[in-house]
Amino acid sequence: MIYKNIQRIVALGLVFTVSAGTFPAKGNGAAREKLLSGESTALTAKFSAERLTTNYTTVSSGYSFKEYTGNDIVVPVNGAKAESGSVKAASDKYGYASDAIDIVVGDEISVDVNVPEDALYVVSFDYLSYDTSILPIELGLKVDGEYPFYESRSLTFETTWVSDGEDSFDRYGNVIVTMPDKLIQWEHKEVMDASYRYSEPLLIELSKGSHKFTINVNEGSLLLGNITLSKKTVIPEYTKAEDAPGNELITIEAEDFTQRNDSSIHAVGEYDASLSPVQSTTTVLNIVDQDSFDTAGQKVTYEFEVANAGYYNIAMNYRQSEKNGFPVFVNYEIDGEIPNTAFENYPMKYQQKFKNAYLKSSDGDKLSVYLEAGKHTISMQISADPLREALEKVDYIMNAVNDLSLEVTKVAGTNKDKYRDLRLSKYIPDVQERIYSWVDELYAVTESATEYVGGKNAEDVAAFGYLIIAAKQLKTLGDEPDELIYRVDELSTSVNSVNTQIANFVDLINKNNLAIDRIYICQAKTKLPKKLD
Repeated sequence: MIYKNIQRIVALGLVFTVSAGTFPAKGNGAAREKLLSGESTALTAKFSAERLTTNYTTVSSGYSFKEYTGNDIVVPVNGAKAESGSVKAASDKYGYASDAIDIVVGDEISVDVNVPEDALYVVSFDYLSYDTSILPIELGLKVDGEYPFYESRSLTFETTWVSDGEDSFDRYGNVIVTMPDKLIQWEHKEVMDASYRYSEPLLIELSKGSHKFTINVNEGSLLLGNITLSKKTVIPEYTKAEDAPGNELITIEAEDFTQRNDSSIHAVGEYDASLSPVQSTTTVLNIVDQDSFDTAGQKVTYEFEVANAGYYNIAMNYRQSEKNGFPVFVNYEIDGEIPNTAFENYPMKYQQKFKNAYLKSSDGDKLSVYLEAGKHTISMQISADPLREALEKVDYIMNAVNDLSLEVTKVAGTNKDKYRDLRLSKYIPDVQERIYSWVDELYAVTESATEYVGGKNAEDVAAFGYLIIAAKQLKTLGDEPDELIYRVDELSTSVNSVNTQIANFVDLINKNNLAIDRIYICQAKTKLPKKLD
């Protein structure tokens, strides 16, 4: 999505983010010196520590209330107050039945919310994006003057993008990619992690009584409607796959999106006889471009029509060639809902070439859904949920490694004279213990991946190989902790440092490139264009 290009900087969590527009010019010596001084390091360390200690995983582990189970609590915005900027009633509500307000970047509003009991609530918003920006709306949410968890500082609210259905051509008759149109419509979304490390809404703990919700607009212009507090939607547990008797076959061309939640998702043309459509003389769009459908949270939706009610299997022709030996995870929705837990965080296996495959359970049974006759939708949304624990653990290790690097530099300074008589372990007594604990934790992360790699060793998976390298490198540093004075660059600053290896892991594991040719909604007696696995 929009943030894919800064993933590496976020992953490192220890470099000071500087762009060409904000870095002081050479002539501005004072500002430049200040930025390059320890002050920037202190700011970065504070940012990293705050992110790690106040993220949702940490905060929610301390929740004591039970999940709310009552009816929806709808909070209208007609009583909203301006904390910064202004509160204006929407001049055109686009058919919305309740009150709506018009807010823009820089505005901050507050709404009083009353809850009936101590509980954990799902908080959601009705909103409409009416500007021409291709960026999603970004809001911050405080409760009683404080961010409930780190993720609430930056909540993204996507918009829906559609195409007009008409092809555009270049001078040679090749079909070319065109910009989709933003659908100006009311949307509804829960408070979610913008990185989609959580597939489910982030619950907010509220005590019985009145609370003040403060909403600030970080990006976009929008109409804001009702705020809703509700119970969490429970996805039905998968029990077994029903047979899908019959010979119905519905083929969906993946390049023909009905909707997408990111304007950057697009089709592309490849010449491959196994793809549909394909032409020998001109280029036609025939697949979802894997370089545009590659980020957790991105969703594509297709509409299809069922002639006869019954159970149907789902199959598709796809390629997933970036994560060598490791799957990309996808949430499948039918008519806007995940049918059962087997369709949640479904692993799309690594395959270098386009290949047809059924969606199957962990036992190898073809998954099925019951569909009434009529129109339906199928949606696919990339998820990072199964990777959350691994990513949060390496975030912690990288921050800790960086802290140790700073400690060593404080003790030894920048003079690395090998003839100095300085025992680091005298000044940092637990240095070896800390390093060895990180080694164990990195190996534990790689071990946790084995359930997704079909019995292989995790170190055989390219991404996790970087963690093995980092662990071995840390082990050598821990074996001779007093030598760390002369090898401190190997922690976080050299091109082959421990943190560089871990950042390589984060880069690779976040590559969710998925190319899709066709989707089949089919029954057991169907003969598909190619043999299925």
